[in-house]
Amino acid sequence: MTQLNKLFLFVLISIIAVGVKAQMVEDSRTEFIMCTLKEGKTFDDVIEYAEKYGEEIEAKELNYAQFLMRPMMAGSFLEDYTHVIVGSWPDGGAMYREYGNYANSFLDNDDRESPHTCNAVYSTINYMVMNSMKQDEPMDERTPLQFASCNLKEGVSMEYAMEVQAEFSARLDEAGYDGMVGWWATPYLGFEDFGYDFMSIAWWQSFEHRAQIAGDFYTMAEDLNSMMNSVTTCENPRAYMVEMIFDHQQD
Repeated sequence: MTQLNKLFLFVLISIIAVGVKAQMVEDSRTEFIMCTLKEGKTFDDVIEYAEKYGEEIEAKELNYAQFLMRPMMAGSFLEDYTHVIVGSWPDGGAMYREYGNYANSFLDNDDRESPHTCNAVYSTINYMVMNSMKQDEPMDERTPLQFASCNLKEGVSMEYAMEVQAEFSARLDEAGYDGMVGWWATPYLGFEDFGYDFMSIAWWQSFEHRAQIAGDFYTMAEDLNSMMNSVTTCENPRAYMVEMIFDHQQD
């Protein structure tokens, strides 16, 4: 298993419109900074350290959000790291504007000691394929997500696979499985030997919503799984939890 195949790919945008239809339209870009806590440091130290940059992002009205992700049931996929700092932008323009600010304004002026060591960064382009978020319900402070490594079946296009995913998502919604968002994330920068066409990501706004589908999905699993298995092959499902550090993406 290469280091790249151990990468967790997570996407979270701050403004989510209910009823998104799966399509080949770029939704957002994400960075994944692979990190290890320094001796004597805690995740609270990591959050406090990152929040200072969040203050600059807010002051300069840049579109950027940052999250702390940690493994729950992920096997050895993050065995070389303790956590991942995940950054999210609404589009490529916002990504490079924020990069420019970090490189030319913040980097040389920040003389604090970092609470963690981060030595690998990757970026993805993401496509929203499912959305049943409950806008009138609060989010957990730490929310669950699950992802898998996927390839398209021979002769299947990404566009057609997304059409099948849209039908899959509609069936889930009709059955009352809500409070979740799904993305397909494709490699963009930093990848050398990824080995998959995309990563399939499911994110729930609360553990209660995750519990609902975990308890009842078996009643329709065979039918729905055969639908997706006709266009994709996915493996290595694993689970993580994520919490927001700051979110200054604009409407």
